[in-house]
Amino acid sequence: MTDKSLAVIIPVFNGQEFITRCLQSMIEQEELTEIIIVDDGSTDNSIDIINAFANKDTRIQVLQHKDNTNLGRSATRNLGIKSASSRWITFCDIDDYFLADRFKPFATTNFDAIDGTHEPVQADYKNATLSSSTQEVTAVSKNFDQPRGLQDFLISHREERISIISLIIKKSKIEDIGYFDENLKAGEDTDLIWRLTGISSLRYFDVGAPRVIRGVHNQNTYQNREEVHQSRKAFYKKWMTEMEQYNLSAAAKNRITESHQYYNGSNLSILKSKLGRLWGDGG
Repeated sequence: MTDKSLAVIIPVFNGQEFITRCLQSMIEQEELTEIIIVDDGSTDNSIDIINAFANKDTRIQVLQHKDNTNLGRSATRNLGIKSASSRWITFCDIDDYFLADRFKPFATTNFDAIDGTHEPVQADYKNATLSSSTQEVTAVSKNFDQPRGLQDFLISHREERISIISLIIKKSKIEDIGYFDENLKAGEDTDLIWRLTGISSLRYFDVGAPRVIRGVHNQNTYQNREEVHQSRKAFYKKWMTEMEQYNLSAAAKNRITESHQYYNGSNLSILKSKLGRLWGDGG
């Protein structure tokens, strides 16, 4: 019988505002074998709320870093992954949640020929003024037969992305690529997915209406523009050195190169060269 054991990894840092909704949606998912919650040095009441849920559901494991330190999302997720005994891994952040029966299709479908799946994600806007800053539904519904086709598509098309919380992936594949990059403060989700698609067979799972809900609010990391800029600078610096590992198209390599130049300030000289005398001698 196919092993469908499935662990969800939930990193937590000061999530008391959202945690109840998230964990309630987890315990309602009968197909989850493990609910692994890793506290990343929270200073609010998160751990008390988590422990209350753990007392009600034996699938819940509560982990913390040594000395209750704050090590960031990558190290926190990595600790959860390494602690999981399930064959399959999925993710959820504390401000996100799943609708009822999210994993019913997964439990009843044969995935022996692939390494993982991804599906649509619906945005839930806590603040209506943010609704224009993020796509309402995130999904890449196109499948690729050729090796690394999905990887090249994601890198080449700036507007296309797979949300980490839509992913169901074999634990062995995360181990093969070396887990989340703990040197990245942000963008670690995209980095993991780009690397996974370089070695894995991932298929879009058409589940109809989205059952994965992503919370969008003023506390999201991407709302801090300076932090986002610095994170993308580090992200593309990494990929400038790693892109030759993969059989990427010219379009994908150009996207990485141009993004690296942009976030490192080289965009000014590029713009000057394109505009020529229209730029003016005054800079």
